[in-house]
Amino acid sequence: MRSGKNFTAGTSKICREVIVEDGPTNVSFWWKLSTDRGHLIFYVDGKYKTDIKEIDQNYDKWKNYTCPLSTGTHKLEWSFSKTSAESESQFGWIDDLHIGPCEEFPEVVIHSPNDTATYYVGDRVGFNYTPIYDNELDYCTLMIGDEETDQKNESPINGTKYTLQYRFNDTGSYNWSIVCYNSTSKWKRWQSANRTISIMDPPPTVELSSPGPRQGYEGMNMSLTYTPSDNKLKNCTLYINGTVDDVNCTPENGTANTFSYHCDKSGNYTAHVECCDDSNNCVRSPQSWNITILKNQPPIVDLEYPEDNYTSHNKTVHFVYTQDDPDGEEFENCTLSIFINESSIKEMVNESPRKGVADASFNWTFDRPGNYSWTVICYDKEGAPNDPQLHHITIQKDEPLTVTARVVDGGEHYVNQTIQFEYTPTDDLGLKRCVLYLYADGLPYGNRSHESPENNITQTFNCSFPQNRTYSWSITCWDIGQNKNNSTGNVSITRPDNVCVYENGTSLCEAGAFDVDYENIGDAIRDLLPGGNITVMEGNYTEDLVIDKPLTLKGNDDVRPTIYGDVEPIIIKSGDVTISGFILDGRNVSHNICVYNDVNIINITNNSILNGKDEGIYLHGKTAHSVKNVNISYNNIQVFKISGVIGINLTNCTNVFICENTIGCNVTTSYGIARKNCQNVKWFDNKNDIFCSYKVRPTEIS
Repeated sequence: MRSGKNFTAGTSKICREVIVEDGPTNVSFWWKLSTDRGHLIFYVDGKYKTDIKEIDQNYDKWKNYTCPLSTGTHKLEWSFSKTSAESESQFGWIDDLHIGPCEEFPEVVIHSPNDTATYYVGDRVGFNYTPIYDNELDYCTLMIGDEETDQKNESPINGTKYTLQYRFNDTGSYNWSIVCYNSTSKWKRWQSANRTISIMDPPPTVELSSPGPRQGYEGMNMSLTYTPSDNKLKNCTLYINGTVDDVNCTPENGTANTFSYHCDKSGNYTAHVECCDDSNNCVRSPQSWNITILKNQPPIVDLEYPEDNYTSHNKTVHFVYTQDDPDGEEFENCTLSIFINESSIKEMVNESPRKGVADASFNWTFDRPGNYSWTVICYDKEGAPNDPQLHHITIQKDEPLTVTARVVDGGEHYVNQTIQFEYTPTDDLGLKRCVLYLYADGLPYGNRSHESPENNITQTFNCSFPQNRTYSWSITCWDIGQNKNNSTGNVSITRPDNVCVYENGTSLCEAGAFDVDYENIGDAIRDLLPGGNITVMEGNYTEDLVIDKPLTLKGNDDVRPTIYGDVEPIIIKSGDVTISGFILDGRNVSHNICVYNDVNIINITNNSILNGKDEGIYLHGKTAHSVKNVNISYNNIQVFKISGVIGINLTNCTNVFICENTIGCNVTTSYGIARKNCQNVKWFDNKNDIFCSYKVRPTEIS
């Protein structure tokens, strides 16, 4: 229903009479004002119940109203009044009038905060309330002024206390209320009475950070550091014994500020700081520090060694400190104290310390690991002690030294070849020395040493062994604490039986085809296993060779190697020897190949034997027929220089086979072959080409 048309600010009324037979019951309706405003009042039996005014919040939105009615006849009246005589469009509406059973009227009980409470910007305020309503609620929310906040309690329970939190970011006085909603009831929305809360600018805070309670001395300038916190700081004041000492009118917010003050007289003082903001909110620091000002300045002690946070192992530590006195006083004594876990374990006293002179008279051996600290307290003649300084020492457990070692390349090891002994020492204290000890048949054979080896780094010793046998070895290491440990083993040294000789820069040995590669033929003969083979690659080798063991000495098939001798290129002192495939250039020596011993089985084949001054090949047994079973074949033998030269000279030989050799002599009197006290020498029918004065020496033809 809408109110009637009004003129000149008149009043329009709507009335209804209702009879309640079985009360009490409720009357409820929805109502609102036009957007042009007005004033709508509800009466029951002529008594005022409620109204809607144009100054109310949401006056032009539908609102529900309910009130109880007792048994009997009642007159319901709605009266609308215009507030503007000129307006012809101000109306009031009522709708959905309902007379029904008495339903409890919803209520919101406010608990806190009360209107006199004071809160500060940034505080998180709790709004406590209890909804009173038998039916189910959708939610309750907090309203600040005319606006709902995003703070809600979903499905609140009747009679249960709830809290809604809200943080205010600005100062001021705020109206607030709690609004509850139920979409299924005729009470769609109801609101608590408005309350008021005051939000103030928070007072400042101030904290003292240094120097704390302490001592000072007459004439000293001391400082006190404080940190104020407030966005609107006005000033901070230093109080000494309750009296203003200094004022800082421009304190820096949130950072350390400093007051300085001069100590004129000895005595006991109390200091604190008070800070105020622009609203004259003043707060005193929670700390009040006691400061004692003495007449005499104390000694000064510098702890020099060991430095703070020093780390060591179980050993003797020497302590060094220097004491001085600003007043020029002499010292009574100085005491060194050592602590573990703040408990004193040792005190040492120097009864006659000297001013300004470093004292190194104290030392102490730490016998177990742990965290220690030490200090020195010195007293002057007036009994004033120094301000103690504390240094910390960590004594670590000296873990055992470890050494791991091995012989590099665990395969065959040969005489006179470099063998690497690889080892890795590890120690937490520091390494001093590592030594390789070698033993043969249990007896010391030799050693090598490394001073100050690197910790936990693999290092090597290099050795060679001239004899084929088994050697034992030990690598022993010491740390700086004289602890030691070692690693031991054995290495077997053998002789190679298949070796190669090459000339560096000219030829190479086939990789992997030989036991050992050499650059000198003599070294290969020295090391070779008796009966072994030596292959010599292309090249020029200047050596005088002595063959003292059974072997085969063979030149490369493609390009023959050349052996130059300064005395005698090859001397054979052993049987079972084969020499093949060489150019032997004696360079005017007496013999290229010679035998002085009694030997059996000599093979000299396929060689070029050049420039022999006396004989190309000289075989001379010590006793009759003592050089046996000799094969000299396919050689090119050239001798020259003096009259009487001989290509092949045999003495005390037997069973000699000379076949298909070429023998040349370039002097008038020369002989291809000479024999003395020999038997069974076969040469005549064996296709030897001899270009000398005589094929054989005449006295021995028969």
